Amino acid sequence: MMAQNSVRYRHIGLAILFACALGVSLRSGDSLRYSDESDYDQLARSLLHNHTFAFADGSPTAYRPPGYPGFIAAAYAIVQRPATAKVENVLFLMLAALALGIVARRLHPNGGSLTPFLILGYPLLIYAASLLYPQVLGCLLLTVTIMLISGEQLSVRQAAIAGLVFGVLILAIPYFVLLLPVLAAYVLFRRDLRRGDRMRKAIVLAGAAALVVTPWTMRNYLEFHAMIPISANGGWNLFIGNSPATTPNGSVTSVDVTSLCKRVRPDMGINQLDGALGKCAMDWISENPWTAIQLYVRKVINYFNFRNELATKNAASPWSDLLLFTTYYPLLMIAIVRAALFRRFPLGRTEALIYVLYFANALISAIYFTRIRFRIPFDFLLIAVAAGFLCSCWDARQERRQKNLRMDPIPE
Repeated sequence: MMAQNSVRYRHIGLAILFACALGVSLRSGDSLRYSDESDYDQLARSLLHNHTFAFADGSPTAYRPPGYPGFIAAAYAIVQRPATAKVENVLFLMLAALALGIVARRLHPNGGSLTPFLILGYPLLIYAASLLYPQVLGCLLLTVTIMLISGEQLSVRQAAIAGLVFGVLILAIPYFVLLLPVLAAYVLFRRDLRRGDRMRKAIVLAGAAALVVTPWTMRNYLEFHAMIPISANGGWNLFIGNSPATTPNGSVTSVDVTSLCKRVRPDMGINQLDGALGKCAMDWISENPWTAIQLYVRKVINYFNFRNELATKNAASPWSDLLLFTTYYPLLMIAIVRAALFRRFPLGRTEALIYVLYFANALISAIYFTRIRFRIPFDFLLIAVAAGFLCSCWDARQERRQKNLRMDPIPE
């Protein structure tokens, strides 16, 4: 009976989540609020109509990664409207919720029934689905990867599929390539696998991810005669996060960052410009080591912020800040309390991986700059931890209650 109720609650939660996410996305319609959305929209149209990855003027580009525009182009093949891609985002969110439910059930048998309601309790995810941003797709692909490599059994086939999925994630959000060694190390140090199996499966995981990315790297080399693994904005992002104008929570994207770099020349192409900005970032770090260290520490702390100072000033409001404050910090506190009670509730393999990814992401992303939207796929994983822990707390409460009832004297 309890299992039937758990399934019923999960279905109800998923239905409410779908209705809310679809309603918000349809309400936003074809509007594109951010410049990044317009870029993704343009690149998707280029892929669909011209079969090239190019700007509006037809010039090929490697500034943006190709993964998410490719998914948008698939949606545009049905109906060429941004609203169609937003509905696609809603489907990504629902699939991600199903995958997260599987992960949560590994932490507690009833964890899966709670995850849709906890996702509803973190409305940033629903809002993200209404934008042409790859974060919801990132939630799906990262969760599926975790689901595959953290199960009771890890076959070579599962490692290969996880690597392929993670490779697609890298093509959508290149930053995740920095976390591939963390996942490979996790497989390499799984104690339930034999030593030879660990090494083989870790190599298969990394190799499959590389297999997905390599064709795009080759395209970039043939097109631009330069080694651009995924996208030509790494130097740009490094300088945004390490420049004289950078603040821990601010955004220097609202100013012309190229004017701060003395290495930039007017005749530079996008690839040369990216390299010059990366060198300027390293110059600033080497010339201001103590300031750079202080800035890095403050960016790590800012990773856990509930608001960002955005270049698009009208994108934030006091109400949205309050909503994120009252939904993010309870989620974070539940995760912290759960970690603090590791002796009473021992951490499982999956939970340990989620914690490592979450806090490693804080340290790695601060090399560049920390933003709430970059954190979304990792916040999504915390929901599984919260679901499992809350169910465990409920079970402990029920056990204490039953124990107290048994100990109460029977009245004569």
